[in-house]
Amino acid sequence: MLRIAPPNAMYHGDVHKQISDGISMIALIAKLNVAEGKEAEFEEVMLGLAEQVRANEDANHLYTLVKDDDGYSVLELYDDDAALQTHMQSQHFRDAGAKFAGLMAGPPTMSRYEVVG
Repeated sequence: MLRIAPPNAMYHGDVHKQISDGISMIALIAKLNVAEGKEAEFEEVMLGLAEQVRANEDANHLYTLVKDDDGYSVLELYDDDAALQTHMQSQHFRDAGAKFAGLMAGPPTMSRYEVVG
């Protein structure tokens, strides 16, 4: 079963209009490798990052933590490559990276998609 955390709306902007206007959006799924026993600490840091992304990145339309029996993933949706680069270079992203030290058992596995519709 897939659990979305937190349960509030995390999807903003007029994504359907952008897609219908032919704007090529980027979707990412980041499969995260969280260290055993560090799940609660990880969730606190990750949910804080998600809050910062939603508050500060207008070209991000989805940034949410999900969990299933295999672990955690982050679902992400950006206007374009520039928006993704802005996210990766943001101060809140860099600050969160330091907070993840000791919480991760390895690097994430990233899957990138072009949004079709």
